Amino acid sequence: MNIRVDDGAILADDNVASKVRSSLIWSAVRNWGGRLVGFVIYFQLVRLLDPASIGAFAAAFAVFAFLELFVDQGLGDAILQRPTVSQGQLNTVFLLNFLVSLLVVGGIWLCAPLVEQGMKIHGLSNILRIGSLSLLINALGFCQLALFRREFQFKRLAMRGLVSTLAGGVAGVALAWLGFGVWALVAQLLVAAVVNLAMLWWRSRWYPSRELDFSGLGQMSRFGINILGVRVIEFSNYRLIDLAVGFWLGVVSLGMYSVGSKLYYIFAQLLGSVLLDVAMPAFSRMAGDRVRMREVYYQAVTMTVFVAVPVWILVAALAPELCHVAFGARWAGSEHILVPLAFLGAAQAVQYYDSTILNACGKPSHSLLLSSLKAVATLISIWIAHSYSLLAIVIGCALAQVALMPLSYWLVRQALAISLREWLGRILPFLAAVVVLWGGIYLLAEPCASWPPLLALVFKGGVGAVLYLGTLGLFARQRLMGLLVAIRSLKHG
Repeated sequence: MNIRVDDGAILADDNVASKVRSSLIWSAVRNWGGRLVGFVIYFQLVRLLDPASIGAFAAAFAVFAFLELFVDQGLGDAILQRPTVSQGQLNTVFLLNFLVSLLVVGGIWLCAPLVEQGMKIHGLSNILRIGSLSLLINALGFCQLALFRREFQFKRLAMRGLVSTLAGGVAGVALAWLGFGVWALVAQLLVAAVVNLAMLWWRSRWYPSRELDFSGLGQMSRFGINILGVRVIEFSNYRLIDLAVGFWLGVVSLGMYSVGSKLYYIFAQLLGSVLLDVAMPAFSRMAGDRVRMREVYYQAVTMTVFVAVPVWILVAALAPELCHVAFGARWAGSEHILVPLAFLGAAQAVQYYDSTILNACGKPSHSLLLSSLKAVATLISIWIAHSYSLLAIVIGCALAQVALMPLSYWLVRQALAISLREWLGRILPFLAAVVVLWGGIYLLAEPCASWPPLLALVFKGGVGAVLYLGTLGLFARQRLMGLLVAIRSLKHG
């Protein structure tokens, strides 16, 4: 069996363009629906579990998330990129992923006591050993997941994500309510992994066989190594902070960071994952036409800044109310973690597509270089700030990411020959409107201080949205109307 993707300007074909539009919608369902369900579940869990349980599982999950990168090895994206993939090549990748997962899980079982001793978290060893079985389960579905993305079957992926998240959440909340503590979170992880795997294999059009084909494996591995390197570095920019906080500040601070950063990760998924899911296969098919690719990049950045930046600024401005409504008064202080992360999210929204563009242009090494420099800056900031406070660590990590933004822009500019004037002209009207949004909410802080948190959240959020859209309507009406037309065409696409 060969799975083929036609060369050329794939988005010029009406049928494929329709698939891309449909994929964006279903990717939104997958990410937004899954995150909404996951957030409701997490909302219940943090009210049933103590900070120590949340912190212990956060430490274990950071280990799982890091090691799973090596299980996949970037070969899923390599399958996505290749013009043709044979049955034998898929079998080879499937077998390789499974064998590596066995080695990783075995290593966790052997080293778990050492990790527990090093992190000084009682009971972490058993959590690592049992929870690591999710890596083995997930490895069995990597090839299927890559094939579904390759074929733009995001509707099926959306259903899989929603059902597995819901199943795991029901199991976790039930066990937490029964008093199982941290093991409720471990059960949630394992149940979600099993259901996810079952739905990936249900009615699949590819199943492994004994046929092995090592041709092309070297090329896929070279591509995959670059992708793996980028993912490992990006992990260090986000998840490694969990390990650092747990090691230096203790499990209670880790629990506070886990809760305070939860909304950041949720909004990052809601705003970024939908676009990046589809952007990778779409931009890859336009790599031969840089002029067209550059114009699509401009349009994508404009649309993303229009939507994502004001959302992030609203999150920063409404952090006290958001955290209180979401997590309760028990987690007072978590808003101080969310604010700098939300500002970081607003800055990152301008460059959501940079790594995707570099990879699609055949420059994964540039993407790897950029991620490596970010990792070094992040690690240095953590080392400097860890002796001060949790908030100092968070602010330091955010500043380290922002410091590398000019280099990211320069690399994309070299790849696509984009114009700084054109790029700034696309985003500056929205950034100016965001300043008005922030100022309006800031002025409402004192008058609304005595209001119930939910009422203040709704009122201030509504005022911020009106100020943002009103400012654009007054000073950038043509740009606003053009974007609204584009969104409407996407909806009816």
